Amino acid sequence: TAVLCNFSSDLKRYLTDKKNAVIIKENSAEAIKDALLEILKMDRNTIEEIKAKAQETADEEFYYENYIKQIKTFIGI
Repeated sequence: TAVLCNFSSDLKRYLTDKKNAVIIKENSAEAIKDALLEILKMDRNTIEEIKAKAQETADEEFYYENYIKQIKTFIGI
């Protein structure tokens, strides 16, 4: 899992540039190119670290089973 994204939603709450994602700084083709060039300059170890942190974030924040209790409470079961 690797994350290349912009902050078009609340992703800013979960993602940090070069920690668990590579952030596209603005909504333009030039910014996308810059982010891709940034990744191409990274060594393999750095990329693997970012990927591992991205997976960790996904597992902690977005995995549906983490929210089963809250969902059951919400729907009354």
